[in-house]
Amino acid sequence: MSEHKPSAEDVLSDLQILSVLQERLEQHISHTRGVWQELPQWAEQLYPLWLEQQEASQRLKELLKLLETRMEGERRERLEQLVHLDELRDLVQLVRAAVRLWESPEALELLRRLERIARRLRVKIPTAPGPAYETDFAAWAQHQALMVHLGQWENLDQEHLREELEALSRSEHSELESRLEVLITHLLKWQFDAASQNPRRLWRATIREQRHRLMRLLQRSPSLRPTLPDVLHQNYPHARLMALDETDVPDSALPETPPWTMQQILDDAFLPEVMP
Repeated sequence: MSEHKPSAEDVLSDLQILSVLQERLEQHISHTRGVWQELPQWAEQLYPLWLEQQEASQRLKELLKLLETRMEGERRERLEQLVHLDELRDLVQLVRAAVRLWESPEALELLRRLERIARRLRVKIPTAPGPAYETDFAAWAQHQALMVHLGQWENLDQEHLREELEALSRSEHSELESRLEVLITHLLKWQFDAASQNPRRLWRATIREQRHRLMRLLQRSPSLRPTLPDVLHQNYPHARLMALDETDVPDSALPETPPWTMQQILDDAFLPEVMP
């Protein structure tokens, strides 16, 4: 099988791909402006992004017109013969940006070919990162949210996003453990510390508050509910020690295992009978 030789038709096809990419950039500019108007709180971030997209679209349009003119005048058979060295960096960056909006096999192949040419000619293609995760977390998080809203998935900081999502999951589990432990501690004090009269109103308020927060947490993350028996089993011993430290109740007075069911613990109408 003979190797395919590039022809004028190949160049025309490449230029058609660039034309479609430029059109997609134009459409995305309109979309970005629409988001900007819909969400004015993001205007500060969106305006420079919109301006950058406009400049990219205009630059790609200029390069496309130059390449079309050269193809007609020079009758070149390869796109890379039409692109001047000082234009290659811009073209690769522009195609990289646009191909995210039109990930067709043809556009991706064109991008790979242009990147190979840039490497062979030692043309360094810079990247333009968003706010840094390490130096400004708030700006980084807002930028990630903006990229999701715009559908620019390739611009997401995937490594740090994964870390933050995993940390978020861990924080939900930590909150469940913490709130359940505080609730159990106060239920124990309520039931077994009959001598202390003054703080009982505060204990009851804490019990009510922790139950409310736990129910909100379980509504927000219902997948945590099946873990409740294990969390209770793991955290009851520490809650028992906390109750002992905060009262004058002897160690022998507090049960070694939870004296209530999980349903009772979460039931806002349930208060254990005070032991004499």
